[in-house]
Amino acid sequence: MPYAFLTDVHLSRYGHYTDAPTVEQLSGPFFLSQDDLEITATLRHDHTRLGYAVQLCTLRFLNTFLTDPTDVPPVVVQTLCHQLGLKDPSVLARYLEREPTRFAHQRQIRKRLGYKEFVGAEVLNLLRWLVSSVQLEETRPIELFDRCTRRLVARGVILPGATVLARLIVKVRERSAGQLYRQLEAQLIPSHKEALEQFVMVNDGKTRTSLEQLRDPPDRISTPALLASLERVKLIRALGVGDIPLKSFPESRLLALVRHADSASAYSLSRLSSARRYATLLVYIGCNSDLRGG
Repeated sequence: MPYAFLTDVHLSRYGHYTDAPTVEQLSGPFFLSQDDLEITATLRHDHTRLGYAVQLCTLRFLNTFLTDPTDVPPVVVQTLCHQLGLKDPSVLARYLEREPTRFAHQRQIRKRLGYKEFVGAEVLNLLRWLVSSVQLEETRPIELFDRCTRRLVARGVILPGATVLARLIVKVRERSAGQLYRQLEAQLIPSHKEALEQFVMVNDGKTRTSLEQLRDPPDRISTPALLASLERVKLIRALGVGDIPLKSFPESRLLALVRHADSASAYSLSRLSSARRYATLLVYIGCNSDLRGG
């Protein structure tokens, strides 16, 4: 699933009440102003007055509306009933009877509080910010998700569904990664590519790939170790890609490729798309500190 990076904890916390609001919170987002009370007083029924107040305060507190607006902690309902002068909190259940009323209230509340919907210009704004962030540094999807959430809250945008936001992040990351792979691949000439293909293959007379040889540097000072080091230097130089400049690319993104190349099997690397395979191997050879030393 495109949103598999979201943990159950994230999904349960995003746009939901996880715990009952504190006393301080109840006196903040859940406090009904004089204007709030005057507007609710114009509504005909107790359940619509209470439902409107619940949706109003939920938006203030969670930065979004709930699919089921009655899915709120009892203390929230009790606090609002007290302010509205209502004696029976159970009337809130009737608020679910008319869906058009609930949506009409959402539109009115959003307009009153000045919140914006996650459509059009707001989607483009977040996309531009996401693209810029992903291109500058390697960031885990879950961290991007949290950053996007904070950005939307700061801009007064009603939070979209968790999977909507997750799919957007995955899409931007995939496109940005593809662009990076193509830019790195463009540094290579055909002879470089041919050499890198051989790098993850077991050639005649060998028992290991060149990649596996380079992953296993000498761990002691001895004549055999010195000879092995010289062999590694010779292998790197034979590839002809060690001097290709990589400084124009974000370091954190290059290091992510290095970590992948250092942990993945030669077989799995050989199964990557050609652009990603060439980019990963080029960066591994160019950025690995042991190889630089050669």
